[in-house]
Amino acid sequence: MKLTGTNNEKIEFEIINYQFPDEKGNGSFLSDANWLKIYQKITTEQYEVENLDAAYLTGDIWNIINWFTLLSDNIMPKSKELSFFDTNQTFTIMNEATDEHKLIRIRYTGKLNATYKETNEELFIFFSLNNAELKEAARELQIDLDLFPER
Repeated sequence: MKLTGTNNEKIEFEIINYQFPDEKGNGSFLSDANWLKIYQKITTEQYEVENLDAAYLTGDIWNIINWFTLLSDNIMPKSKELSFFDTNQTFTIMNEATDEHKLIRIRYTGKLNATYKETNEELFIFFSLNNAELKEAARELQIDLDLFPER
């Protein structure tokens, strides 16, 4: 998935593999078998950060897909904020689901990767996405997730 922010920031987000590819799973969504290795690249005017981390579960990606899909259908998700079990990202819808362009904020907290200086600063990136763009983002994530289903 690739998104461009309102100030031309760019985010790339791709599922690379399972964190533990040989793990078989035990029926629990929190199983080590369901952790995904995610590649992210964040580009802003100030810096470019690349990160390969296992901070998302298969269910987390499904939740992002579902959240984007609801918004693309002009339906407000149960929660305006989408956060995750073990990641430093939070997605927030800042306006109404019925608006032509949905203003989505992604907040990054803490250290983004080993080369990014550790500070108390938060990074906020805003995206103004129409329904077609949200559907495309959900579709791209679904294609990735289909390769790495819950085990």
